[in-house]
Formats: sequence, structure tokens, C-alpha cells
Amino acid sequence: MVKLQEKPISLKQGYYSPSKIIDIFKAKEIGKEWSFIEYKPSDTSKLTHCYHRYPAKFIPQLVEKLMDKYLIGIKVPHVNDLFMGSGTIIACAISRGYRA
Repeated sequence: MVKLQEKPISLKQGYYSPSKIIDIFKAKEIGKEWSFIEYKPSDTSKLTHCYHRYPAKFIPQLVEKLMDKYLIGIKVPHVNDLFMGSGTIIACAISRGYRA
């Protein structure tokens, strides 16, 4: 499995074409720990996520996994959800006691 580059690509390296970006992602293997394919809709309806069916909802398990990975070591994380679609990020942050 190829690990994604941690640092963002600088402007000095140039831009990738859309087809190049698609090729890069097709070459990446998704680790099983990041796959939620076995989850049923009822498994992904935590908190307020069962109020309405939204086909592109951000499942809470993914948000929680990302918070576990990137907010470790921060005493009182403050989470902002700039897009505020269905509120998954804010709901997960509040349920964990984070400032949101």
C-alpha cells in the first residue's frame, strides 16, 4: 500500500491535470481499516443522522476515525465545520466534548 504524501504539493511542483489526479487515486489502495463497506444504513445513523435520508451523508464513524487520528494530544480541540452540510462533524465534535 502506498502512503499518501503528508506535505501538500507546493506551487513550484506545478499542477496535475484531472486525468493525472484520477490515475493517482486509482493506484492507491484503501486500507481495510478505512473501509466502511460492511456497515448497514442503521449502523451509520448515530446521533441525529437518522432524521432524514441523505444519499451523500458523511458517516459519523469516518469523522470519529479522523478525529482520533488528527486531534490526539490537543487538550481542548476546537472543531469548525465550514461547510455545515448535515452537521455530522459538529455533532461528533459535541458528542466528544470538543468545542464546536
